Amino acid sequence: MSEDSIDIGTPEGMEIFLKQIKEHGDEAVKKWEDSADEWWQGETFSNITEVLYAHDPAGLAWVAEDEYDPEAREICYRLEEATSIPTLAVIIQEAFDKMLSEELTEEVSLGIAKQMWEHIETGRS
Repeated sequence: MSEDSIDIGTPEGMEIFLKQIKEHGDEAVKKWEDSADEWWQGETFSNITEVLYAHDPAGLAWVAEDEYDPEAREICYRLEEATSIPTLAVIIQEAFDKMLSEELTEEVSLGIAKQMWEHIETGRS
């Protein structure tokens, strides 16, 4: 993982982020905030979140409107790895396992991946 794209939700990412703050101060924080704002306002993040809510794989959509944001963020971090629907399904399974300790079935993750793939491919064109 490069220092330009860090996941502060992991111990390694947090360590890199804190190192950047120590070395570069407010500049590092601003860079991270700008990067985060792109996702929060970006169409890809919104589409991924929308698909997760439509499928509601963990049955938690009723809890809060941002309930699946951490999983969507994790999926966004790894979108470059998604070269096909099956690889995206694995990324989705791993995101839910990491963020919620929720094991999705292959059938569920493939259903989500198929719908997400349509949005991702449209965005890439």
